[in-house]
Amino acid sequence: MTHPMSDPARVAEPGYPAAGGTDAPRRTGLRVPVGLAVLALFAITSIGAKVLIGTAPDIRNPASLKRTLVARLMTEGFSVDEAPGSAEVSLTARRGDCRLALTEARPQGWNHALIERQTGETDKLMFLFEGQMTSDLPRYRATWRYQTARILRQVGGRPHWHPVLAIRVGRQCPVRFETFAVPLAL
Repeated sequence: MTHPMSDPARVAEPGYPAAGGTDAPRRTGLRVPVGLAVLALFAITSIGAKVLIGTAPDIRNPASLKRTLVARLMTEGFSVDEAPGSAEVSLTARRGDCRLALTEARPQGWNHALIERQTGETDKLMFLFEGQMTSDLPRYRATWRYQTARILRQVGGRPHWHPVLAIRVGRQCPVRFETFAVPLAL
C-alpha cells in the first residue's frame, strides 16, 4: 500500500496538499467575510423583532391637533374653516382682511411641494416646530423626533407627538406668532 502523498492522482484532489506540502488538508468551501456575517445576523434579529413586536404605530393624532389649533385661533378672534379632502390637518383662519392657512407638514417632506404650490405669491410661508418659527422645513430634526417617538411607542413608551405646521400668512396679516409660541406636544 502506498502513502496517499506518493500517489500523483491523489495529490491533485481537493483537500490534499500539493507535493512537498504539509499533511494538513486545505480548506475548501464558502468563506464569508465577518462584516457580511454581522449584517446577516443583524437583519435576521431585526426582522424577527419586528415580526414579534409588530410595526411601529403612527404617532400622529390629527383630531387632537385640529382641536388644539382651532381653540388657539378662535381665542385670537379668528373664524376657522377646515379644508375638505385633505389627509393632513389643513385649516384656513380669517380675522378681518387677515388670512392664515395652516397645514400639517409631514417631517419627511412628503407634502412640501403641495404646500409650496398652495402658497400665494404675496403669502409668506413659515414652519412651526417645537415652538420655533423657521422659513425652512425642519426636516432632519422633525424626522428624528417623529421616528424616535414611533419606536418608543412601539416598545410601550408614551412619547409626545410634535407636529410640524406650515403656516401661510397673507400680506394683510399683522400676525403675532405668540399664538403658536407654545410647542404643540400632543
